[in-house]
Amino acid sequence: SFPRATPMKQAAAPPSDDGEEGNGSYGSPFRSLARAVEAINANDGLTLHVAGDLPVRSDLTITSSCVLDGSRAVLRFFPGAGLSIVRANVACRGCSILREADGEQSGARPGGAECPVLISVSDGSLSFDSCDLSARFAREGKLVELRSASLAAVASSFSAYAASYASLFTASDSNVSLASSACAASSYTALIFCMVASDLRLQESVASVSCYTGRIADLSGGSCLLRKNVLTGS
Repeated sequence: SFPRATPMKQAAAPPSDDGEEGNGSYGSPFRSLARAVEAINANDGLTLHVAGDLPVRSDLTITSSCVLDGSRAVLRFFPGAGLSIVRANVACRGCSILREADGEQSGARPGGAECPVLISVSDGSLSFDSCDLSARFAREGKLVELRSASLAAVASSFSAYAASYASLFTASDSNVSLASSACAASSYTALIFCMVASDLRLQESVASVSCYTGRIADLSGGSCLLRKNVLTGS
């Protein structure tokens, strides 16, 4: 069983990363996801209840398994912010995770990465149930990057938009399984699945690319199962 759930709720004024923090109780919820991640990493198997519109302005790393239960919640990542999951199993339920568009002069992501990534998973797993994950990048970007990891989604939607390059799922030595979900990428070069030595299962889902050049799936090694999908390109 999980420890007592830790709630987050929207304050009367929009919450900010540097606002006065609560202690995570129902009467005094955390005001920022950064503070909540500290609590997640200090425990194992925590369930975090999320509500309201929460801005995220810095990179966050989750290292302990947890559940993010966010009915009608929006986690709004600003340029330069991202989420890393390292050696942990994270489940998201009913969350909207959005990345705001870069400014035209936005530079590369801190840490030297040439291509911004909204969520990265290494040696762990990430699952979505009834979630919406969407990102806008000025020039190029990746929605989710997996390394020796797994991703599973049901009844969820994924989208990415950029001027030069956009991909939804970039995977190496990983597993991706989507069911009853929708995927869309729009850019000069657009990819839904870019996978090396990885396994893909896509069932009863919709995937589309709008681009000058691109693919629904670019697969090298691994296995692939496609069943009852609608795949389109324009």
